[in-house]
Amino acid sequence: MNSKRLFLLPLLAGSIALAQTANSITLDVAVREAVANNLDLMAGRFGITVAKAREITARLRPNPVVSLSADHLDLLGTGFNAANNAGPNEFAWRTDFILERGGKRTARMTLAAAEVSAAELRFQDSIRRLIYDVQGAFVDVQAAKETIRLAQDNLRTLNAIVEINTERVRTGDLAGVELERSRLAAMQYQTAVRQGELQLKQATSRLQFLLGRTALAEELAFRSDRAPSFRRSTFH
Repeated sequence: MNSKRLFLLPLLAGSIALAQTANSITLDVAVREAVANNLDLMAGRFGITVAKAREITARLRPNPVVSLSADHLDLLGTGFNAANNAGPNEFAWRTDFILERGGKRTARMTLAAAEVSAAELRFQDSIRRLIYDVQGAFVDVQAAKETIRLAQDNLRTLNAIVEINTERVRTGDLAGVELERSRLAAMQYQTAVRQGELQLKQATSRLQFLLGRTALAEELAFRSDRAPSFRRSTFH
């Protein structure tokens, strides 16, 4: 029985690690997800396609148009006489074609190529701004998490000081005003913790919006690993 338990322990540990890894996301993964789900970038890709289609159209030469017409046809077989004042059959045909002045087609093609280049540059600029926003939101989430951790550490330290000062006041070793000061400092750090939690929710919501996710901010638990590089920093 013990051997079975020992055999199952590595499997259980592996499943827990896999679950934690599945919920984690790196900065590179966040950027790729934002680029894949951003609606503005999707519209920008279609804009490039439309511009290229216009470029192809600009290269085309106007086709001539041939028109045929017929009048006074004896389709009912009544014949032509003075009573019906009809006939004789009339047939006509014509052709129309556009004469473009010199250099017009070349100028049209140049303009279409410039529109394609402008659409591609706008798309690249949109990607650049999106990556910048995602990186900023990623850092904001980590900064908010670290701010909360620091405020919680300070709050625990001050709560311990309040307990010590309470005992000292009870024994007459400390004035009551010093106890009130320590309590006031602890309340200030309680406020700092609440403010940090609010900033974390705001940063989380902004990052989820950039990633194109519909989940609520409270449904994600972020973890910030201490690392000197964004590529090694993860949260989940």
